[in-house]
This record gives sequence, C-alpha cells and structure tokens, in this order.
Amino acid sequence: MPLPKPKPTEKKMEFINRCMADETMVKEYPNQAQRFAVCTSQSTKNTNETKGHKG
Repeated sequence: MPLPKPKPTEKKMEFINRCMADETMVKEYPNQAQRFAVCTSQSTKNTNETKGHKG
C-alpha cells in the first residue's frame, strides 16, 4: 500500500498525527516507534521534494 503523503497546506505535526492514525500504517507498522519513524521520514522526504531537493 502507498504511504500517506502530506497535503500541501498541512503542517508537519498535523501530517505525522494523521499518518500515525492511518489504518494501513497501523497494520503495516504495529510498532508505534517504527511507525513514527516512517511518518517522520515521509514528511521530511515530501517537504524536500516540494522545495526541489532530492533526498
């Protein structure tokens, strides 16, 4: 399943909260610390992509 992506107007913590509660993410990453790491990485990755950076 695809990972959630931040919405254009969504703040980082809003995205992380939404990502942490996402049903698919909870199933695929039942460990909360691992899920938090994936969500944080996803928020950073997408922020860099929108600014024209590759990371």
